[in-house]
Amino acid sequence: QQQQQQQQEEQKRQQQQQQQEQQQQQGGERALSSASCSAYVDCAWLAGPDCCPTVTGVQLDCCNSASTGSSTEPTSPSPQPPALQSLPPSPPSSLPPSPSPTSSPSSSPTSSPPSASPSPRSPRMPPSSARTSSASKDDLLGGKPIGGETPAFEANTHPLILSSLWGSVDAAPRPTNAWWQNLVLDDGEQVVAPLPYVLRAKDDGLHVSLPLPHETVVTQEVINTAFWSQVSLGGVSLPATRAIAAHDPLSATIEWRDAAGTSKPDTSKPDAKTDGAKQPEGGMHPDSAPAMSAWLVRGMPYVSAHYSNLAFELSFASSPVESIDGQSPPLKLSKKRFTIALATGQRWRVYLDSDVQVSATASSLSSSDKYSGVLRVAAVVDAKQLSAAKGQAQALEPEGGGDGGDGGDGGDGDNGGGDGADGGDFSAEDLLDAHASCVVTGGSVGAHAVDGGRGVIRFKWRTLGESACAPLLYSMSHHADVISGVEKTRLAVRTLKGVMTAVVGESWSLTEVLPSIEWHAPRPIAKGKAEEIRQALKEEAQKPVIAIDPYGAGKELAAIGRLVLIADEIGEDDLAKQLRSRLADLLSPWLSGANVDPLRYDETFGGVVSANGIANPGADFGGGYYNDHHFHYGYMIYAAAVVCKGDHAWMTKWADAVLNLVRDIANPSDSDPLYPQMRHKDWFVGHSWASGLFPLASGRNQESVSEAINAWYAVSLFGVATSDARLRDLGRMLLATELRAALTYWQIDDESKIYPAPFADNRIAAVIWDTKVDHSTWFGSNTEFIFGIEIMPVTPITELLLRPSWVESARDKWSTAIAEAGDQWRAFLIMAEGVLDPEAAWTKAASLAVYDAGNSKTNTLYWLPTRG
Repeated sequence: QQQQQQQQEEQKRQQQQQQQEQQQQQGGERALSSASCSAYVDCAWLAGPDCCPTVTGVQLDCCNSASTGSSTEPTSPSPQPPALQSLPPSPPSSLPPSPSPTSSPSSSPTSSPPSASPSPRSPRMPPSSARTSSASKDDLLGGKPIGGETPAFEANTHPLILSSLWGSVDAAPRPTNAWWQNLVLDDGEQVVAPLPYVLRAKDDGLHVSLPLPHETVVTQEVINTAFWSQVSLGGVSLPATRAIAAHDPLSATIEWRDAAGTSKPDTSKPDAKTDGAKQPEGGMHPDSAPAMSAWLVRGMPYVSAHYSNLAFELSFASSPVESIDGQSPPLKLSKKRFTIALATGQRWRVYLDSDVQVSATASSLSSSDKYSGVLRVAAVVDAKQLSAAKGQAQALEPEGGGDGGDGGDGGDGDNGGGDGADGGDFSAEDLLDAHASCVVTGGSVGAHAVDGGRGVIRFKWRTLGESACAPLLYSMSHHADVISGVEKTRLAVRTLKGVMTAVVGESWSLTEVLPSIEWHAPRPIAKGKAEEIRQALKEEAQKPVIAIDPYGAGKELAAIGRLVLIADEIGEDDLAKQLRSRLADLLSPWLSGANVDPLRYDETFGGVVSANGIANPGADFGGGYYNDHHFHYGYMIYAAAVVCKGDHAWMTKWADAVLNLVRDIANPSDSDPLYPQMRHKDWFVGHSWASGLFPLASGRNQESVSEAINAWYAVSLFGVATSDARLRDLGRMLLATELRAALTYWQIDDESKIYPAPFADNRIAAVIWDTKVDHSTWFGSNTEFIFGIEIMPVTPITELLLRPSWVESARDKWSTAIAEAGDQWRAFLIMAEGVLDPEAAWTKAASLAVYDAGNSKTNTLYWLPTRG
């Protein structure tokens, strides 16, 4: 009887497991279980609390590990991503204009949400030692390279001539898309924006502007901030040669020096080198050659420079000096701290290491003798003074104005900070004084995955001197919901990207929920829709690949990848196998350099470029000059991940070649000899930069944030397909931060406070720059272009981008274009409508006859009935 009872229980258990697996095959539904993925660290990234016993959970041994108590018992389900505030959209990102709208879009698409777990019909590949990263999976940045030291492609030298401005960046791999890139391009005089200041480096010194709201042009089509050289840091007989002296993920140091001489690190102080820094930046020897070095640091409240045997000079070109500590120029004084008031009402606080004899006129201030030490200037923004005294209309009003609360210090004037109407005894000047001796010279970025499907990014700031100090820095709007480890202050400033709030802390922690969506939509196809999807899939099985450039071909290859995954999910096993085999055959020539426009390894900068692109900066959308690489290669990596998911032999042969594409756009290692660390990603602003080696008057830019999202989604999927946990989580971290930035700076809904009217009425930004935001794309201002380029490509991950609240708030904008738009663009608008009304969108989709190269009828029909 006991044996019979055990057999019955075993049969019951097997039946239950078969039912659960069948549910997955038919609808992709998660199998319910009392075990939580968060119970075991290696399984926390799965589809929330219901991963056991799904097929993937069983294959990864998550269920056994959880049930045997190999780690702490779960106390609650895995957390879901917090609601993110949606803000205005971003302007165009790529350099050369995209192709004509009559053809398939040439900007970058976003991705649509994949399903929570791999399809049971396409089993997960077993772990491969060759695919396992050398660093711990929790150490997402730094460590050893994720691939081999031999490029997969033929080597070329780049035709761009490097000037002396590159300085210490004297060998490959070199940054090509850094926020400070303008410092080394052309004459190096175009703007860079460490925020909140916008800067220009010239032969006569460092020119500083804090863009004032009343000087900002705001129209329906653009927000454009003016650059006024409000103060410049220079020197009497300043050396004529300037160059980059050092850089790290959070800073760049630029130095003016004689060609024959150089300032030297102060070896009497401890080595301040930290992970991610190219070289240490400490104090400078007072007996070194005459020089001036400026530390350009993300979020800096002070503009800081070190002088060595050089008389300093501050110049005020845009407005005369009214007074210095209440005294009118001309005058002489000997102080280490003083306040300069300009005729515009703007005030600048100046800090020196010791009392220095200075001479002042209405246009400049200079030291009487040579100076060796640090000089700092900081804008002291008193909102009431600026607006009331000058009677200037406010184009941008500080958030929280009037109460001196968290959004700033009240008032109704320019920029924010200062003494608010109800701000009590808070003084921006006192706060700046209190932290002026803590000089930040750079910083490092670290990232790791933690239990519960979360990831933590850490900014560790490097400061000058032996003693520890508490640096004061401005944080951005998108940091507010995720930052910890800092003390928030009441000092705030209004910028193009919203209000920045000053915080105090040597190390910042930014905690993100890592997206768990993988290959398929997180819900099954609605009843009654599968057969039409199946029919469309069969019709498109021979979808052509025509383009020969990396971007166009990448989109077409990724579109076939979507067909493979949909075939996997609906049980078309034979067709899925055929499509996967065809996709593998189409990808292989790109990875071997045997295609028409072959990929090459550029030894000058360290990167993968196309033969046509490196020969002609206008070819292949500027890809040869590192424009839009994450858009281009993101599509190819997505396609490769799909093949690897179901073809272990192909993965074994080609994974290293694919990793070269991954390393080109998302190399996590600072010791990789072939590729720069994180070519595109700007961890401080959260999003990526696309514009490569093109000097631009408005700074760096990115257009299609959705295509950037697609790139990081593809990196994570390639990690999943190759059983590389570190690469998977790196992609998810890149994805989480890009999504947060997209919802904050590209999308505009009723809660957005980043952009003012009338621009905010657009509900979307097309291109985001350092100093402006465009509503038009690179290739036109049609509504369908603007929304389409910020939606494409549609994949399962698009679910996290197309929030119903934003789609609804923008309905009156995108819905008007559905009737007139060409089908390839209209499809994206219909897919957006599907978030709100899947049935109505399904009906409209029936009339579509043409699709974008990165989309298809099958993909469109799959997206709509998986909206829930």
